[in-house]
Amino acid sequence: IVLRRIMEWHRPIGLALHEDTGRLFVTNFGEGTLSVIDTATDTVEATTPPLGAGAYRLGFTPDGTRLYSVHYAANQIVCIDPVTLDLIDSFPALGLNPLGLTFTPDGSTLFVATAGDGRVTKWSIPGHQVLGEVGGLGAPREMIASPEGDFVYVTDPGGPRVWEIAVDTLVATPIAVDEFPQALALTENGQHLLVGNFGFDRSLDHA
Repeated sequence: IVLRRIMEWHRPIGLALHEDTGRLFVTNFGEGTLSVIDTATDTVEATTPPLGAGAYRLGFTPDGTRLYSVHYAANQIVCIDPVTLDLIDSFPALGLNPLGLTFTPDGSTLFVATAGDGRVTKWSIPGHQVLGEVGGLGAPREMIASPEGDFVYVTDPGGPRVWEIAVDTLVATPIAVDEFPQALALTENGQHLLVGNFGFDRSLDHA
């Protein structure tokens, strides 16, 4: 295994790989920018202008045509073209301190978790219209959508729990987990949700 330091940034947080181009996008929390790495050469191609303070998580729509990032301190959601790096849209998160985001598999819907007010908001793509929201979720952070597109999951370290939210009705069901749930992953068939907790590991049945 060969490890190489590519560059030092101001508090890099999020990573997302664009499979079609081989570009790796990195959020720079301290600068509010996104950096673009060519993974074939391990060189930095570009860094965007500041897009909003506290750049945190980011992700591509399932078809790879749009890249969204959430900006914790600016309370903003940003959408750019991952090929040209042109800004497509920037709009208020309608909540405090956005930390997580995910998409339904058909790419028609964006979900954003705002930890500062315990809310998950549902947005349309491409219009970025609010389709609904659910509150009272503690301090929601990381998000993932089920392969079928019927549920999204979000961690809540304050619970500690994971919330299962129905995409159509926005009914939220709590699932108790171990302390400080952070990372989420689903098995390919969607039957097990893996939760990374500080000090623990647990697999939840999603049959």
